[in-house]
Amino acid sequence: MNIKRGRGQPKLNLSEAQIRYAMANTTSNLKAAEWLRVDIFTYKKYAKLYIDPDTGKNLYDLHLSEQARKAYYTRLNPPDPTLKSTKMSRLQVTAPLDDIFAGKHPNYSRKKLINRMIKEGMIAECCDNCGYSTKREFDFKIPLKLWYRDNDTKNLAKDNIRLLCFNCFYLLAFAVYPDLQDLHKVNILKRSY
Repeated sequence: MNIKRGRGQPKLNLSEAQIRYAMANTTSNLKAAEWLRVDIFTYKKYAKLYIDPDTGKNLYDLHLSEQARKAYYTRLNPPDPTLKSTKMSRLQVTAPLDDIFAGKHPNYSRKKLINRMIKEGMIAECCDNCGYSTKREFDFKIPLKLWYRDNDTKNLAKDNIRLLCFNCFYLLAFAVYPDLQDLHKVNILKRSY
């Protein structure tokens, strides 16, 4: 595979078998290049050298058309959203927000729910109580917590959900539910040495 030259990196000679093996194990040309641990431009150069005898296309274009065919097939036949799977695929249909608010999906991811509500403009990305909206410097996210007005985490009704900054969250949670404050003090006493 490697031929030693005078200086610099050794020259690569990617064979047709190596490229076909990478194509069989990946879904795109970029992934095939990563599979072979070469740059995409190097992969493209060698994949265009070899012609497929059945189709008359070079291997680079052949892998492009296979990828496009797979994408076209998944658009025509999307996966059935009623099927239960352990892994969520990118193509699965997400539950409508009205169904989530009605309580039909009590185990829906809270993080996804908040992101969807912010993207669709249902809630502002700031504290509901004080308006805090300063982004952190290291990840550019606003530190907000989800608070349920009735303290029922399964109740995902739109009027029950609020976004609060950490200060307001602890102030409101302890003011409305004083038993949480006692529980919090017990946990602090347990941790102190």
